[in-house]
Amino acid sequence: MPHANKSCDKRVIAVNSKELTSVLGFRKEKAKEAEQLMHYGLFQEAADVNLGMIDVNAGDHEAYSRLGDALIKLEKSSEAHAAYQASMSLERIRKENTKIAVERAMANDWSRAMETNTEIIEKFPWDLESYNRLGKALSEKGQNKKAIQAFECALVISPNSPIAKKNMKRLEKSNVLKQLWLILFLCPVNHLLRRQDVLE
Repeated sequence: MPHANKSCDKRVIAVNSKELTSVLGFRKEKAKEAEQLMHYGLFQEAADVNLGMIDVNAGDHEAYSRLGDALIKLEKSSEAHAAYQASMSLERIRKENTKIAVERAMANDWSRAMETNTEIIEKFPWDLESYNRLGKALSEKGQNKKAIQAFECALVISPNSPIAKKNMKRLEKSNVLKQLWLILFLCPVNHLLRRQDVLE
């Protein structure tokens, strides 16, 4: 199991707000494009845009749903049914994994909670609560810098997320206190060392 945690740690490092902003921007832009194409009756083009979104992120259940809508208009009902099934399946997987992540956090199994939330984020990078749960798990494991990164991602998704804001403040305060403690701890030692040099 330690090997799994190491790979999880590597994946957690990849979480950053700049990349997430790019992913969310692309998703929003392409979703709008697909909806406009549907509005103008360009159903094949809308299907192609949604397929492109799915190629970029296979977990985009909304793209599968829009793909199904376009395929219905193109009278490809069996393909549309498959797209709708994929959409529902992805949403079910997200909900099941969310339940597992919450159970692991409730059991204080922070390593496995980190792993599960990271898996959710890999497939559904727009899932706000997964970033908040990941940040909590990381902070419980003492990985405050990574926890702050996770909460920053939550704030990219929802700038007013009270959970992310509260935890960011707590972690920033904790970091300041650690720095003050180090200064106070090291200053007397430095003072004693300088005093000993004078006495010699």
